[in-house]
Amino acid sequence: MELLLRDFAVSSSQLLAACFSSLVCLMPVTFYLCWLASVNKKSRPTVVSGHWDFVLVLAALSGFLLVGGALLLTLVQSDSRAVLRGNFEQVREGWGQNTGSWLFIVIGYFLLVIGAAALTLTNRTRWLSIYNVDLAAVEQVIGAALQRSHILNATRYGNRWAHGPGILDLVPFRGMSHVTVRLLSDSAETRAEIERHLRDELLRVGPADNAAGPWLGTLAGAGVLLNFCLVGLSVYVLFFFR
Repeated sequence: MELLLRDFAVSSSQLLAACFSSLVCLMPVTFYLCWLASVNKKSRPTVVSGHWDFVLVLAALSGFLLVGGALLLTLVQSDSRAVLRGNFEQVREGWGQNTGSWLFIVIGYFLLVIGAAALTLTNRTRWLSIYNVDLAAVEQVIGAALQRSHILNATRYGNRWAHGPGILDLVPFRGMSHVTVRLLSDSAETRAEIERHLRDELLRVGPADNAAGPWLGTLAGAGVLLNFCLVGLSVYVLFFFR
């Protein structure tokens, strides 16, 4: 192993930085894949509110946002040679010489990410994500939930239900046995009642014929194995590689 690494002229600091960056990127994604695999193997559908669903996705991508953002900021700051060579001393010197421009870029990047996340969270407050469910079952559940909410004679237009104004619509993702329901009513009380009855009705629905579950389990297992390998390589470099 050591001879192979030396053949590629890789220093211990470079290798540790690469392992750490890979772990920061891959570990959150692996946890997310493990969660997806578990919900897609349950005996009934799983309902997650839209903002929590987005928080989970954002947490899974957090490593890429941090590491990718750091690389992007370094390139923008015209220190691309340091990135390509892995020379972090040059980055440190660049920080000391151009602290003002670095701070401007860093703050601007994080404000952009936070603003985009906040805007998406606001737009998803009326969404529900339903995992491990068949589209036909969701359509039946919606009809029953509207009746229990005393919304009678609702008309369906494709994947939208309306009674005058729009009530709700759904966006199916058949390949993942996943459906997104968007509550369109302007009344918060009506939306809360429909959501409550939807959740109650879904408790009576069985699992979908979900082909994605085994694939997600395989991806999660591969992610766990890869993370263990990266941790092992980091320990080897830290204690044995010179």
